[in-house]
Amino acid sequence: MKLQRCATDHATHMPQDPLTAGDRRELDEFWRLQLHQAQEKYKAASAFHKQVLKEHPETSETGQVLLTLARNAKIRALADFRRLLGLFTNLTLRDRTPCETGPQTELQDLTTISHERKPVIAVVDDDESVRDSIRALLRSVDYEVRIFDSAVAFLESDAVAQADCLILDLQMPGMDGLTLQQELGAAACPIPIIFIAARDDADIRNRAVGAGAIAFFCKPFRAGDLIASIQGALEVKGEPPAIRGAGASSAAASEAGQRSRGK
Repeated sequence: MKLQRCATDHATHMPQDPLTAGDRRELDEFWRLQLHQAQEKYKAASAFHKQVLKEHPETSETGQVLLTLARNAKIRALADFRRLLGLFTNLTLRDRTPCETGPQTELQDLTTISHERKPVIAVVDDDESVRDSIRALLRSVDYEVRIFDSAVAFLESDAVAQADCLILDLQMPGMDGLTLQQELGAAACPIPIIFIAARDDADIRNRAVGAGAIAFFCKPFRAGDLIASIQGALEVKGEPPAIRGAGASSAAASEAGQRSRGK
């Protein structure tokens, strides 16, 4: 592909063939789209940061976790936007073909940016609107998200081995959430699970948490609570389900109590 060839040539400092007018328009449009997507991601991260500041006091443990996540996501999004803005400026004003693999010296002052692998969050829900909403939320705080419309689709994917946390709908056609949890447990697959359900059922909630679920939410739920639970799931990944369930039971009960009071 011409785009890939241009980037590779620039990265290795090899002379490039002159671009045709059509290739140049394609190149401009590609990087304009990248810049726009980075800008939208920064807007989403900023909005989430403001939401956390409004809903959660910084003095609480949950508030501190959420604020750290939101602040770091905002910094990463801003850094990515600045990087792409520089690349696009060089392309349009200086006629320099962008190179993603080159040194990013303009961002060296942002020392809080992590270059480690992003946590992978899998979302299994048969409702497309729920999948899309959760994906947008998690991407705004810089998680990698894999979505699936059924338990079987998830089991047949490589996400079973790659996911660091699983957000799982309780009631789905075919294999339901509890059955998938049992399948993963039988296969000794240590993915921390966060359940989401259309309605609360104390018996089912207790079974899910007793089998090691990190949290149990009823729709609709607060974005900040879900993010906090994911952070907790990432911290306990690899622990035996019994230990996870013991830590999650009080959180699930508290969340259910909030729903009953209409919060």
